[in-house]
Amino acid sequence: MSAAKRVRAEIRGFVRSFAFAISGVFWILRTQRNAKIQALAAILAIALGVLRPRLWGGETAPLAPAEWSLLFLAIALALGAEALNTALESLADAVDEKENTRVKRAKDAAAAGSLLASLGALGVGIAVLGPF
Repeated sequence: MSAAKRVRAEIRGFVRSFAFAISGVFWILRTQRNAKIQALAAILAIALGVLRPRLWGGETAPLAPAEWSLLFLAIALALGAEALNTALESLADAVDEKENTRVKRAKDAAAAGSLLASLGALGVGIAVLGPF
């Protein structure tokens, strides 16, 4: 295979992988209540970041680039944890549909990870967006 064909094949593979990931995002947002809530919270946090100087009067400056970075990192962490939680739960259900203590523990631990990431994102949002 020529170098040009190899490069085209790699680009096609990359684009397919990206399309699968985007499909997963839409599936999670369509089917998972908590992902919908987190996405709404993310949109709200971004809107609050844009409107922060108007909300708190002259007391606060617009968000600095570092604050935006923290906000986006927290959003990505919370949504990413929710996606991993959903993936683990779907896989666990496919492997064993019956009541299984080990599967329950794994699903509970994944849900805990998602909850902790969400609480961390909430803390970042309060610290960055508050009138402090």
